[in-house]
Amino acid sequence: MKFNLDYIQRAFPRILTYLPVTLAIAFSAELLALLVGFGIAVLKRRKIPVVNQIIAVFASYCRAVPTLVQLFVAIFLFPKIVTLIYPTDEFGTLIPGVVYAVITLGMNHGSFISEIFGAAFGAIDNGQTEAAYSIGMTKLQTLKRIVLPQALVVALPNLTSLFLGLVQETSLVSIVGVREITSVGINLADLGYDFLETYLILTLIYEACSFVFGRLFRYLERRAGVFKYSANASGRRLYRIPVKEDVLQ
Repeated sequence: MKFNLDYIQRAFPRILTYLPVTLAIAFSAELLALLVGFGIAVLKRRKIPVVNQIIAVFASYCRAVPTLVQLFVAIFLFPKIVTLIYPTDEFGTLIPGVVYAVITLGMNHGSFISEIFGAAFGAIDNGQTEAAYSIGMTKLQTLKRIVLPQALVVALPNLTSLFLGLVQETSLVSIVGVREITSVGINLADLGYDFLETYLILTLIYEACSFVFGRLFRYLERRAGVFKYSANASGRRLYRIPVKEDVLQ
């Protein structure tokens, strides 16, 4: 089998052109996932019976059903909802497929992020919140000034790892007609059956993204670890806790 170097030289720049689309989908879905995950984690702390049951059903769906199947459900379900709201849009094409993809990936990862935030909230000493209430701070003030800053430091390593997985899952959105690096690469490979070369190109691009974001996230974790602190009831920093470098490797 002959290795087509000429194809790689021609295809690599064309595939790389769509990398901003892939990253835009990943960042948009991650932002939605953070909002969904944080909201669910806060609601679960409230322990509202009916709400907790709905959250449990939602979490079960996101974890039990493969992401690809969830995208297929979104493809067929969301356009029908659009046609009900806007009867003039007979085929549900008013909203582009990329929106369905972002919503699906965001909701899916939001269910996992809710568990990350839930564990991070549980790692905060209850004595701090009780002390905050004792001096008259509201629940919102306590969450904003006491719990959330410390919880973010605890949750950061897991959040960054989940984001790297989200970048990989953007390769699935080609099924909703979104032109990103994977779908463009497959279309180019179909022309001359250069699939091996195409997948090698995609491997290099995804590996480069993982390397760059991995280094960036390790730097953020290092900075967050250095400034990790214990807070009193007023939310003021008491002392810094240095983190050993070998722990962060």
